[in-house]
Amino acid sequence: MYSRSHRLAAALGAAACTLAMGALACAGATDVSFSAPQAERGHQLFVARCALCHGAQLEGVSAPSLLADAAPAPDAPKIGEVYDTILHRMPKTNPGSLSETDSAALVAFLLSSNGFPSGPNALLPKAAAASLTPFVRRSAAP
Repeated sequence: MYSRSHRLAAALGAAACTLAMGALACAGATDVSFSAPQAERGHQLFVARCALCHGAQLEGVSAPSLLADAAPAPDAPKIGEVYDTILHRMPKTNPGSLSETDSAALVAFLLSSNGFPSGPNALLPKAAAASLTPFVRRSAAP
């Protein structure tokens, strides 16, 4: 059983984390869900449209790595920002050529590759665009 001081310390730590990072980042929660088949479709798109610049292992070649930082930072991009970048600015050779559905599939692949768990439902473009969840690695790099 935890002492009163342990419970107080835990509560203060949780409050400080929430103030600094937002409740979703601290709890490890996410406001998005994607399916494994959607992430696989995103992987296929990634290989065909993105890997040349971002690397087959997301390591970055002539473009930045797509492996998220493991620790949440105040300036970590939100999933909605990642989706928006893909939809409107990628690929560099033909910006804006990806559909909303393909952009959401690419986000699902990036989330899966960064340790986010899949679920039963595909990530909808509107949900991806509205997500405020920080894009941070949930497990070791692939």
